Amino acid sequence: MASPHDGYIEIKFNKDKSQALASIYPPYEKGVAITLDSCLHKLRIMGIGFGLCEGALADAVQQVSATRKPVVEFVIAQGVVPQNGEDAQIRYRLPRDLVSMPLPRNVDDPTMIDWFSLDPRKMVRANSEIATLVPATLGSHGKTVTWPIQVIHAQPGRNAGLFAGTGIRSSDDGLRLYAIYDGYLSQQGEQLTVLPIQCYENPISQQEINRPGGIVSLQEVVHSQLKANGIIAVKGISIFSRLRAKGDIFIQQAQNCQIIASGNVYVLGGLRECEVIAGQKIIASKNAVLQGGHLSGTLGIEAESLGDAMQSPMEIYIGTDQYLQIRNIEIEEEITEAEASIARIRQAIKPFQTISANATMTEDRRAILTQLQKQQRSHQQHVTTLHSERRQLQFALKQKIAGTLSVSENLYPNVWITLGKGRGRIERPMKNVRLAGDSASTHQHVETLLAAA
Repeated sequence: MASPHDGYIEIKFNKDKSQALASIYPPYEKGVAITLDSCLHKLRIMGIGFGLCEGALADAVQQVSATRKPVVEFVIAQGVVPQNGEDAQIRYRLPRDLVSMPLPRNVDDPTMIDWFSLDPRKMVRANSEIATLVPATLGSHGKTVTWPIQVIHAQPGRNAGLFAGTGIRSSDDGLRLYAIYDGYLSQQGEQLTVLPIQCYENPISQQEINRPGGIVSLQEVVHSQLKANGIIAVKGISIFSRLRAKGDIFIQQAQNCQIIASGNVYVLGGLRECEVIAGQKIIASKNAVLQGGHLSGTLGIEAESLGDAMQSPMEIYIGTDQYLQIRNIEIEEEITEAEASIARIRQAIKPFQTISANATMTEDRRAILTQLQKQQRSHQQHVTTLHSERRQLQFALKQKIAGTLSVSENLYPNVWITLGKGRGRIERPMKNVRLAGDSASTHQHVETLLAAA
């Protein structure tokens, strides 16, 4: 039995037992120094058998014996240390801080986007690369130094928190994200999206612009026509122009313009002698001035004041869907145009459809035929969609529509109000007026409302 004064060895492990550290201590006074065989025996008892550093152990035993000083915490056995995987990385083509900037919100209504505060630097082009993903790695497992040898599992790297949303497509391997169409890049949480918006930083003058998405003009629009399959927002003044949106329209100032929207028309500054037709409402901000012209809000008009002290003639329509009437005419024109395109394509395809032509068709001619057939199917699908929309419009035109005129301050004389089938003229200045009715309202109903206002 060893004396308390004999030399000895202490063994300790790291947390996952992938490494063992030894400390050898010399004997005290007349005690006996520990031998290499004694050290190896203790290691076997403790189950250490993998990655044993026997040379380092022998050197330490010899050094302690010669110097009678301890050698502490040297590696006596080395297993395989697990290497955790690396997290995935996202490499944006634009500065990360710019991409992550939230969409600007309207101060008065945070649920609405402030289209006039969009950052032009976030505009991207169709098919441009937005981001590249460097995949996470799995890492490599380790091994313990004790028998039976056990696997020490490595932690895999975390996947990138980034997903393709609307307007974004990924490559076949999922490692690259591209814009599907021109638009405004936005990141909401872990999702990248592209809003189908075209932003114009320079004035628009004497132009005809037709976009499959929305249009945002940061300057004035003069003697131009804008047509968008989404919102239209004009920060500068609009003069002698036509704005047509299948969505909402946001207008700062407009004069002698025709403004037609399937949704709401938001007036931030004022209107003068404009024709405005909204499929839903016309909503004017505080202090916005609406003078003269023709305003039709199917579901209503909300304004601080209507008309002016000069009693400029003004027409107001509520509870009658003038937008659907315009859209019905547009559908007929679009059907005629699409059917004409189908007829032209059918004539272009005829030479390709003979047996002899197919037998000798080159790759270039096959590519042309495929493209023509694709265009033909697209037009045919568009015609089908238009017919379906026309049927829905016919049904909608028969439905009763309720609308409200709300003027919080001044309603000036010489403003004509049509509410459903009823019509009346403002004969005297009024304040805080609210008139409600529907498409069945009569002249008597309107006169009663005006008399009570």
